[in-house]
Amino acid sequence: GADEKMAGRMPSRGTELCAVVETMFSFETLFAILGDLDFAERFEKIGFNALPATFTPDMWAHQYLQQSNEINAMPMKEHVWASDGPAANMYGLSPNYPCCTANFNQGWPK
Repeated sequence: GADEKMAGRMPSRGTELCAVVETMFSFETLFAILGDLDFAERFEKIGFNALPATFTPDMWAHQYLQQSNEINAMPMKEHVWASDGPAANMYGLSPNYPCCTANFNQGWPK
């Protein structure tokens, strides 16, 4: 999982939106510098698979954490996150930490 604490590969941990867009930005930069198409392929894979799931189609709301095979986005009284609140996988303007609201545009090509 890639939430506030790197805590293993359990799919229930979730991946935060910032991790998605910062990874995309890194691959875009590596491709620009090195010209290796593998970095462009990785950028494209994340951009078409992980990024669209993190926010609503109109981009007015996003999830702080997204999870593999997630079936709903609602407050969870009991969750496995060590430092994220019960609304971390809900859609909203700033559902857990405000960093994703300002950072999500890093995923788009420059």
